[in-house]
Amino acid sequence: MSECPFCHPERERIAFEDRLTRAIWDGFPVGPGHLLLVPRRHVPTWFDAADEERAALLANIDRARDLLSERADQPRPDGYNIGINVGRAAGQTVFHLHVHVIPRYEGDVPDPRGGVRHVIPGKGNYLARAAASASATPAGPGAPDGGSGAEERPFATEPPRARASGFAWREPPDGSTPRLVTGGEADPLLPYLAREFAASDAADIAVGFVMGSGVERLVSHLREFLDRGARLRLLTGDYLDVTDPDALVRLLDLEGDRQLRVFETRRAEGLHTHPRPEPALSFHPKSYLFQRREGTGVAFVGSSNLSESALLTGIEWNYRTVSSAEGNAFSEVRTAFEQLFHHPATRELTPDWVERYRARRKVTEQAPRPAIVDIAIEPRDVPQPHAIQQEALAALEATRAEGNTAGLVVLATGLGKTWLSAFELTGSGAGVNPPPVPWGLRRTTPASSAPKPPRRRPPRRAVRPERLRPHRCRRVPPRASARPTDA
Repeated sequence: MSECPFCHPERERIAFEDRLTRAIWDGFPVGPGHLLLVPRRHVPTWFDAADEERAALLANIDRARDLLSERADQPRPDGYNIGINVGRAAGQTVFHLHVHVIPRYEGDVPDPRGGVRHVIPGKGNYLARAAASASATPAGPGAPDGGSGAEERPFATEPPRARASGFAWREPPDGSTPRLVTGGEADPLLPYLAREFAASDAADIAVGFVMGSGVERLVSHLREFLDRGARLRLLTGDYLDVTDPDALVRLLDLEGDRQLRVFETRRAEGLHTHPRPEPALSFHPKSYLFQRREGTGVAFVGSSNLSESALLTGIEWNYRTVSSAEGNAFSEVRTAFEQLFHHPATRELTPDWVERYRARRKVTEQAPRPAIVDIAIEPRDVPQPHAIQQEALAALEATRAEGNTAGLVVLATGLGKTWLSAFELTGSGAGVNPPPVPWGLRRTTPASSAPKPPRRRPPRRAVRPERLRPHRCRRVPPRASARPTDA
């Protein structure tokens, strides 16, 4: 009796308990949330239990249902299988009475009809057998016994974790499961992957890069997957140094049957014939392959790397192929993965490799955002020329009145020659508005049609001084308007 796993279960396996019974998480669940209701007293079978114990077990079925419906870390079940095995002939292996409470989800099996009748293979879905007999249509290759050979449908309506994640589900118009997962909040890839991790005993992943956000989204599923003895193989690459080394460390921290490799995209020296350096080999695969416990396989091939955006919110297209319906296509994907996983350019992912990668990794840093600065408010009062500027403006006006077309103003540094030019152009202080000129504060032609500056001539070759000859200066024609300059 001391060896009975239900008499002295581990504390972490106990979901709840009362005076007569307790609920235990199944050590080998057939699906998420599989519970066992057992009496505290060591009782071999249902028929050996006292009436009070039977009543307590039946009452706790409702309590188990409420617990499974309210769990935040699991989707709300769409149905339940409740059953008891009594005797070896019925499949009982632990002779301590236990009631199975198995939550079921839409699409967790291709065709759930028959339920507990499937305890005897081929006798479960009598409706499918009757329909097959009436239509005289043989089952397709790979179809389960008693099935119709129809395409495997992992989600008849909504993948369970889509509801748990708060994402809307894209309802197919014909009720069938779409082959193409289109991503975004309406059809994210993550719920599909979570469901396959829960239903599979082997997973092969090949992605171009791995980011910390993607590992964060999958790490709980990966731990559960490995804890039950499933096998994980993951291949990623170092192309353009996008892969996050911290994400690789988190993958290395996973315990269980996991094989992690990295594809090194830098080409080996001496393989190219031209003198220029060979560019890095691009590495862009995105595929997720699962081998289910019942023998079928599912593969997703498309555009999703291992990042939160690719798994949840980004518009990423991934085509889903199922071995029972497209055996050749699934086999091709699996063969391609095997070849890539054992490619000569791949290396085992180790802590030393991660540290070397971290040391040589070149991260493109984003340019800092410009700082927000306060701009002084321009004064509302219009500046007026001071006394010296007024005297210069009057002299310029007198020069213009005498018929001169050019003038020269000489002012000491700091007396405001730039402001004097503005006053001259606007007529401030002089009482006269001169004709507009294309200078400084006013443009008369668009920038695109403005005259281009003259091309700069190349510098002349140096000559000896004795070869220089004097020449006469060319007279510069007068400017169209008087403009002050520095002395």
